[in-house]
Amino acid sequence: MKITTATNALHQPCLTWYCDACGEPIADGEGYLEVSVTEANAVRQAWKDARKAKQRESGCVVWSGGELAAMPDQAPWMAWHSRCDPNPDGSGYWFWVERCRTAAQLLDWTAHLAGKSWFKHTSWTSLLYGVPGVGGATHVRSGGVT
Repeated sequence: MKITTATNALHQPCLTWYCDACGEPIADGEGYLEVSVTEANAVRQAWKDARKAKQRESGCVVWSGGELAAMPDQAPWMAWHSRCDPNPDGSGYWFWVERCRTAAQLLDWTAHLAGKSWFKHTSWTSLLYGVPGVGGATHVRSGGVT
């Protein structure tokens, strides 16, 4: 996912989201941010099952590097034009990009999403670090920050 900033009429930084399918900017009313809740819940369940299987009598869970590397990745947040979404009838959690154009809106969405049981199993944190001026990166792709 690619994100850039510009300044709006009120001199506030304004986020521009880029479609993960075609790479073009997404105008208001033309697209959304989406994550698969099914995938996030599957990641959550995989971690829960693995912790349960590895828990020692003392309550500790010890992982090797290889075991951690074998665990599933977080469910990626994607930015789509409505016309580019490969699964437009899917059951993902989504919202229009125009609802997340400013830092204040991004913070509001972060607070809202944090209340969802599946949230910590998504790539939202990587998305935040990819916002110019936040994590020093220029953009985010679904596989991580670049």
